[in-house]
Amino acid sequence: MADSRFLPTSAIERPNGLAPFQEDDFAVVLGFKETTSTPLPRDEQDRLGSLHMHLARNRMFSEDRQNVIFAGFCASYMPSTVNNFINIPVGPLDAALGTQLNNAYFEMLVALQHSPYFFKYFRSSKPIAAAGKELPEILAQRIASFAPLWDRYIVQESRDPEEGHYTAAMGSSLQLLGSLLATFYKELDQRTIVSNETKDALEPWLKKWGQRYPNGFLGRVCARVWRILSREPSFRQEVLGVRRLTKNWDVCGLPACNAGTNLKACGRYVINSVETAPDPPVNF
Repeated sequence: MADSRFLPTSAIERPNGLAPFQEDDFAVVLGFKETTSTPLPRDEQDRLGSLHMHLARNRMFSEDRQNVIFAGFCASYMPSTVNNFINIPVGPLDAALGTQLNNAYFEMLVALQHSPYFFKYFRSSKPIAAAGKELPEILAQRIASFAPLWDRYIVQESRDPEEGHYTAAMGSSLQLLGSLLATFYKELDQRTIVSNETKDALEPWLKKWGQRYPNGFLGRVCARVWRILSREPSFRQEVLGVRRLTKNWDVCGLPACNAGTNLKACGRYVINSVETAPDPPVNF
């Protein structure tokens, strides 16, 4: 039987008869691409719900298949995703729901953080990727801002906080922050990544949740983020190890693929050079 990594989508077995959503499908949900075939989200909460549905369907497929789709999305839409998270419009209801932090653009960044393209973008010095260096500070500010309110929700949610919506959302926020901090760990002036003021605002919450949930997801990511922020010497090698795993920013990084050029096309087609795409390489 042929390896499914080297077959076009139409030839891959489809769970329950469904095909995975492709990168352009995600772009439509996030408002980056126009369409007349599907209803557009009414608001940011509707957009978030639609994205959850798209991600849930794609989780039915192999990790390799998901990685191909995420690579294609990153190559085309990573700058737009970061910019829209930073500049998301907030109305009164959105502010109450924490939409500035928990929104579709954030959820997409969480899903993408294991892609080689994620790190390629954040380490790029090109103008199109300039917003990437602003993201850690903005994300950390929003976490600190929503922490007092969300902490009350986390306490009230359930006897098992790991099952709670706000616990999971805050844990994912801090996990993403940890990925960003590891990416920029070697910046000489760490105050340009997360300011001392923001670090001081975040510290009590990291310690509180780390102590309250030492064996849970939220507690573990709190401990990891604080160890990076505090530049703990014993944690340095672990962070540098993570960086080493992501240093092939100029290589595709997908299974059985060592391409170093035309990466945008490579993310869309992982096949044995039978089919090629005319798309230009990734632009960051």
